[in-house]
Amino acid sequence: MRGCGRVHAPLHRQAAEAPRPRHRAGTRAAHHAPRRRATAKTPAQQLLDEVIRNGLAPMLKALGFRKAGRTFRSAAPRCVLVVNVQASHWSTRDALQFTVNVGAFYIGLNDVLQRGTWPSPSTSGPTEYQCHVRQRLGRLTPAQRDVWWDLKVGAPWTQVSVEVTEAVREHGLPWLRAMTDLDMARSHAEARSGPHIAAGLALLAGRRDEATRIVVVATESGADRGQLRLWARQADLIP
Repeated sequence: MRGCGRVHAPLHRQAAEAPRPRHRAGTRAAHHAPRRRATAKTPAQQLLDEVIRNGLAPMLKALGFRKAGRTFRSAAPRCVLVVNVQASHWSTRDALQFTVNVGAFYIGLNDVLQRGTWPSPSTSGPTEYQCHVRQRLGRLTPAQRDVWWDLKVGAPWTQVSVEVTEAVREHGLPWLRAMTDLDMARSHAEARSGPHIAAGLALLAGRRDEATRIVVVATESGADRGQLRLWARQADLIP
């Protein structure tokens, strides 16, 4: 899936330099560490932003998602739904590949899992990496494989924007809506995310019997290395 069409990145206005504070006579100015300047985006990165602005962003914003960088978030009753556009690390100045990740972060689940040392989401909300259940968009399509789209400065890109937007609409959003159901999320977690998260989701849904079953199955299958049983005992799921 390739894209072409030259895109001229908009020029960014340079922020006016803030006036230096005046100091009273006889006082010394406090020493401040120099601020790091934001790294300028490459033409390929600017092109990716243009692709997002012209397709994915308006579609998701119309559905209540809020954009921060290349991540979109929407609050549901029990969780936060996340859509993230990820550029490949192997990108060059004028070309890159990108994919889309989707995930759900469950309010209160870190407390249930006793993950007190895990970093909490920022005020902007959870990142895709912090989500308890996650999936690559390509795995949700009929192809059921990892899909990356190609962008190259000077090549047409409109079709790429359309393809990505439609893939999220037809496959990503239905999966996210399904993950708002804790039982559906638990089933997904048991198959992909691991028994710890699956058992935690069962507890979050008030299904202690199901949480115990997940722990017992994981223990008998050898999937548990001891940490799950320790947590399960602390949660009074097993003796």
